[in-house]
Amino acid sequence: MQRRRLQKGSLTLRSGTWYARYYITKNGQRKMHSHKLAIKDDLHYAKNAKALRQKLAAHMVDVNAKADHETQDEKKPPTIGEFWEKTYYPWVEANKRHSTHYSYGQIWNQFIRDHVKGHTLAGYRTSDASKFLTGLAEQGYGRNTISHVRSSLSGCLSHAVNLGLIDTNPVAAAKSLSKAKAPGKTESYSLLEIENLVTCLKDDPECQLLIMLCGFQGLRPSEAQALGWDCVDLDQGVIHLRRSVVRNIVSDLLKTDHAMASLPLIGPVRDLFKAHRSAQRKAWTADVHGQSVSIEPTWVFQNSAGKPLDLKDLVRKRIKPAIAKWNVSHAEQSQIMWKSLYALRRSASSFLWQLTGSVEASQLLLRHRTPNVTISHYLKADRSGRVKGLKMLEQEIED
Repeated sequence: MQRRRLQKGSLTLRSGTWYARYYITKNGQRKMHSHKLAIKDDLHYAKNAKALRQKLAAHMVDVNAKADHETQDEKKPPTIGEFWEKTYYPWVEANKRHSTHYSYGQIWNQFIRDHVKGHTLAGYRTSDASKFLTGLAEQGYGRNTISHVRSSLSGCLSHAVNLGLIDTNPVAAAKSLSKAKAPGKTESYSLLEIENLVTCLKDDPECQLLIMLCGFQGLRPSEAQALGWDCVDLDQGVIHLRRSVVRNIVSDLLKTDHAMASLPLIGPVRDLFKAHRSAQRKAWTADVHGQSVSIEPTWVFQNSAGKPLDLKDLVRKRIKPAIAKWNVSHAEQSQIMWKSLYALRRSASSFLWQLTGSVEASQLLLRHRTPNVTISHYLKADRSGRVKGLKMLEQEIED
């Protein structure tokens, strides 16, 4: 049977408002239909404006999905798999960040696809979802993994509800009936560990700069990787966080809207920026008519192709070997254990908290929407303070 041709829709401007135009079929008659998309503004300035084309594409995904299900043979109701692949995932790609639709795809392939095989949208029940989640817990998957799986499946069926294909989302009330494994403790570095790490990289200023940006300035690795020289103001001592790199794709979007900010640089980081920029300019030269001409690098961390450097490669090829060399020549108490770049970010927030006693200072450094995330997942207490406090208490009692 020949598949129905999908409509792309067209755009028309009426009285300063953009409308999507396409055909719908009602009572056997095919008629032109208009749907308001956006007011004409700086983002939606012309038919070829990216933001406007994305809105049209996202809306037409829903239009075509409804048409598919309205014309489908009632004896063959849509399966969850068909709905995911033809309707929901295209909508996710059109409306969500690259990192989001990538992770949804991974979760679908690893967990959900085989589970929902043969299940129709209308036939899937809360007990099916609960049994599925319970099985994941019994297989040893952690609480966070199960939460992500549940969220992805629920998002798919919630989308079906919003399109009028089912009345309720059966996953909304579903839960695991077995206790899931608690997530492991997040790691961070002490100030001494970071100082040793910076020292062991003394012959590699670029790596030192990365460590200090994450460990003292609180940058996410994706933000450090996307840091361009156009966002570094060394005269004012400020960096402007405007981009991120996720899976080596540069984006003008950061993890959250609150992540976009300008951060003042502390002196040691500012000095390292200057040293790194000087070294980078010397390295990036070209021969022009027999003369060596300096090429201005675009990115703070730049590879030989002129693109943002892959930080995983930098860690594997340069940071870890330097740590191994350090550990061979230092006593056990001075050994460095590599944890992660993200562990350095946690350390930055903890240092600020310990020094100022202010959760808000740490929240602003990490650019979280609320202090709850900062407190729950990032602040790490300096346990040496407990010993000092008890000694002070002891002295007070004795006096």
